[in-house]
Amino acid sequence: MHIFSKEETKKNIFHCHSRGGGNLYKRLLTKLGIFACLVLFFIGTMPVYALTQQEAQNQINQINQQIANINKSLNDNQNQQYTLKGEIATINAHIQEIQLQVNATQYQVDILNNQITETNNQITRSETDLATQKNILSEYLKTMYIEGQTSTIELIARSKNFSDFVDRSEYLGTMQQNVQETANKIVTLRKELEQKKKSLEVNKAKAEQVKASQVAQQAAIISQQNYKNGLLANTGAAEASLSKQKNDLYARKAQLSASFGETISGGSSGYPYGNPPATNIIDTPDAYGYLIGECTSYAAWWRAFHSRPIPRNLGNANTWGTRAKSQGYSVDNIPTKGSVMVFPYIGGYGHVAIVEVVYGDGTVGISEYNWTPYRYGERGIIGVHVNPYNYGAVFIH
Repeated sequence: MHIFSKEETKKNIFHCHSRGGGNLYKRLLTKLGIFACLVLFFIGTMPVYALTQQEAQNQINQINQQIANINKSLNDNQNQQYTLKGEIATINAHIQEIQLQVNATQYQVDILNNQITETNNQITRSETDLATQKNILSEYLKTMYIEGQTSTIELIARSKNFSDFVDRSEYLGTMQQNVQETANKIVTLRKELEQKKKSLEVNKAKAEQVKASQVAQQAAIISQQNYKNGLLANTGAAEASLSKQKNDLYARKAQLSASFGETISGGSSGYPYGNPPATNIIDTPDAYGYLIGECTSYAAWWRAFHSRPIPRNLGNANTWGTRAKSQGYSVDNIPTKGSVMVFPYIGGYGHVAIVEVVYGDGTVGISEYNWTPYRYGERGIIGVHVNPYNYGAVFIH
């Protein structure tokens, strides 16, 4: 067993930060990631290793209060988003309701347009019929004029017999009567059609006014909807900003926690892939779909070995909690023996370990791989325990 000095621990933490994920990225990119991590760290806030343990704990306490304040802001933000979404849903329903009204009004306008068109056609036909009757009346008047120039004696003489005379007289009278009646009916019909057309046009104008009012109302509501959507987008942006601040605080707290007190011990784990040299790691997947020598590979092997397998496609360590939960695993912040402890805020890829023991105060002892570069190790089993809360850890059961 080897107890690492503070400086050795510092180096180990950096390495874990950059390689904790254990996915199939190329080693060259990983080395560049390690370099970037080192540069960003030293450019950042005051190095945690210049602090005493009490100073680090004081900072952790301050960070906890900041996180609590952010959580309250996030809760208020989410309540505001919930309210806005409800208001937008109500507005959407109102817009749809008005759209139905607009559609119904437009349907009425279309019917009125069709009726006006048909009435115009009827008026045109009546005008044609009236012109026809005028022609007939003109012919009748010619005939009457001719017959009027003929005396009764001449008309009788021209007739074949008296009956023919009577028939000709009756025909002229009937013809005159029919033409007059037809003309009167056409004139009456035309007046009725003209009145009907005026009434239809009045109704159409009213319907178009109603539609215009509905469209204006709809436009006003859509403007209100856009305003609410803008507010919702702003709350979403604020939530993203708050979440980033929270993640940064968790990362800082994890960094502070990892720098003091947690005794790292070696040992034998039974992990079948041995302790590969840190300078000559081969990008080789293990039997569980993770790269050998990584924290994810060790956790997957441990769970499989104890008949509690973990899925093959959980990705980087910091995504394990979310992806395991989506696949039906129980994920929470309560440690249990044999659960996978997920460190989401350690470096870019996160870190995972196995809970070996749970203490009465909620702290744990863990076994892991690659906290010490490509080596098995244990923390919290002897000496100071690991505090999951300080790491923002979650547990896959």
